[in-house]
Amino acid sequence: MHRWLGRASRSLCSAWRKKGDPEEPADHALGRSRGGFTTKIHLLCDRHGHPLHVHLTAGQAHESQALETLLEGVHVAGEETDEVLHPVRLAGDKGYRADWIDEYLLGQGITPVIPSKENEDRDARPVEFDRDAYRERNIIERLIGWLKESRRIQLYGGRWRRWLGRGFNIGLGEAADAMPDVAAIERDLDYVAGASMYAPRAYVEGVGAFDERYFLYYEETDWCFRRGDWRLGYAHESVVIHAHGSTIGSSVSRATRSALSVYLDERNKLLFTRRFDGAILPVVALFTLALTAQYVRAGAWKNFRIALAGWWAGLRGEAGFPKRFG
Repeated sequence: MHRWLGRASRSLCSAWRKKGDPEEPADHALGRSRGGFTTKIHLLCDRHGHPLHVHLTAGQAHESQALETLLEGVHVAGEETDEVLHPVRLAGDKGYRADWIDEYLLGQGITPVIPSKENEDRDARPVEFDRDAYRERNIIERLIGWLKESRRIQLYGGRWRRWLGRGFNIGLGEAADAMPDVAAIERDLDYVAGASMYAPRAYVEGVGAFDERYFLYYEETDWCFRRGDWRLGYAHESVVIHAHGSTIGSSVSRATRSALSVYLDERNKLLFTRRFDGAILPVVALFTLALTAQYVRAGAWKNFRIALAGWWAGLRGEAGFPKRFG
């Protein structure tokens, strides 16, 4: 468990509704603390550093007040059953040290790994402090550090580079609090990222579902290119926290990308070009073939071979889930 104090921005503060609105939250998780006008972020993760639940409170709220909410918000099912799993141990700093917390956790079958305060009798506690287990609490400290370092924009939207058969992330690397030119983004926008996409029901009914021939990658680009008279828009206040490639293993490192990720990335850009820009497919095929050399430069020889196989599959027009990974 961890709590992290963050300062409120002016844009957030100015978004308040009129006082007394029945739909208005009590405090918007904003309050006064020694750090000023702040929000406290309470975070729970597993031993691998995967975030499990987050809860916001006003900055002056004590961290122990969020404990039950954090735990109740986690629903982790077993691999072979729908039974909800509970942690065996739970580590937290001295801010979570209270007799009622020990009793609550033990009642849930969870061993508290929380150090005693200097002014209390350690032997009077119902559980012995596990110092070795507590050392693993550095995992959540590293997670918080990663979140702080990752407060940048992945993309506002995408622009398609037809001759390369690749997209371009508009806004890549911009500061999270940057105020972009929305009109300029919308003029440049060819597609919306699937991780942060909203479409009304009428769009789905008119355009249809994602094309399953891609299976993964470029299906949202295809969906946007089939939009007809629909216009793409950008909503700056809608923010999605996205851990790129955490499900399939498509990390930013070419050497550690999963084989399925590499294969479909190379295959599907040719499938997409064949469908929407077939006249230039031979040129795009040559460019994409040349760009697979990036795996060689990264020393990722295995993925280079996978990339070539995916490129050849795209050239042949293979679609759907690739049988070689079945």
